[in-house]
Amino acid sequence: MKNNMLKGWNDVFKFTFVQNIKEKLFIMSTVLIAVILFCGLMGVNVYLCYSSTKKDDTDKIDTIYFVNKTELDVNISDYDNIEIINDEDKSPDKKSMVIILTEEKEKFILKCNLAKESEISKKGAMSFLDGFSTLIEVSKYDYASLNDIQKQVMFCNVSGDAVKVGEKAESVTQQIIGILFPLFVCIILFVMIMLYGSSISKTMIAEKSSKLLETLLVSVRPYAVVAGKILAMSSLAILQFTIWILSAILGYASGNLINNSINPSYKSEIHKLLSIIKSGKDAFGAEEIIIAALALCVGFFMYCVIAGAVSAGVKKAEELSSALTLFQIPVFAGYFAVCMVPVSGNEMALDITRYIPFSAAYRISADVLIGNMTAGQAAISTIIMLVTSLILIFITGKIYKKKLF
Repeated sequence: MKNNMLKGWNDVFKFTFVQNIKEKLFIMSTVLIAVILFCGLMGVNVYLCYSSTKKDDTDKIDTIYFVNKTELDVNISDYDNIEIINDEDKSPDKKSMVIILTEEKEKFILKCNLAKESEISKKGAMSFLDGFSTLIEVSKYDYASLNDIQKQVMFCNVSGDAVKVGEKAESVTQQIIGILFPLFVCIILFVMIMLYGSSISKTMIAEKSSKLLETLLVSVRPYAVVAGKILAMSSLAILQFTIWILSAILGYASGNLINNSINPSYKSEIHKLLSIIKSGKDAFGAEEIIIAALALCVGFFMYCVIAGAVSAGVKKAEELSSALTLFQIPVFAGYFAVCMVPVSGNEMALDITRYIPFSAAYRISADVLIGNMTAGQAAISTIIMLVTSLILIFITGKIYKKKLF
């Protein structure tokens, strides 16, 4: 650049990075949250596996007293422990329960009574009712005098979807994930920006009230100061979040190792979700993960530059709060755009948010991971954000220099 305006930025970067990474608060928060994420993901993973292998206590049921208060003819021949009675006030013992079938306002209701000291849990009773309710469904169609073909038709669910030629239809689960996963990534980035935005602003004005800046500007220009500080603080934030993400992944992997000894055939819910997402799409591949990581870093860096830009014109620390209010405007605008546009169902508006830098930062990492965008499209959007960041650095340097001299 002209007159080497960024000369010395690496010295500013190293100084700022080292000074902040040695702070006790940074070290303690990084280690503490990493431990919590590791233990939490491992614990939840193992608990879900243990719960899936733990049998419900339906095997503790000795007798089931069935009270049918409807006109349905329920076939209970498959159950040898069901006894039909007419007394709905019968008190069950520890190993029995009373099931009452009633009809109310054009719907059928199954109610299960358990003794206070019952050895059968509510979970076990509900598990039994889930299977028993199928008999009620069959009895409804028998009562309506439907033949087997008509029953089969009545049991079939109806679903609809619109796809382009050559594309595969998405399941309901895939559609839900396509909405929720981008929101999840969006929230993570929003939290990162809000956590570190104020720190970057404070760093930008730290030397203005001291003689250090006068000494610093002898060897480096304001543009180098701005670039070095923002890069250092954003790199520090990315490093911290990377440690936390790796801790969560290691916790999940450790849980899987423990689960193999509990139940080798168990598949975690995360594994199932990934399988659903990847079915019929180019999702969570190596290329997609790399592009998503780069896009997330560039998007976060862009907002760090914005935080630096609004604080570059601040001379005193007392004026910082008003500057942070200006910083929050694009942060919230991009966040709510990504949250609200998918709900509207406007595909054109959704495509636009993927290329406008302030909203793309929240959007494209998740979209390329789950296959809503190709790696090439995500790369183009990332380049747009990077160019925007460089332009903002130049503007920030101009503001910073103007306020100094």
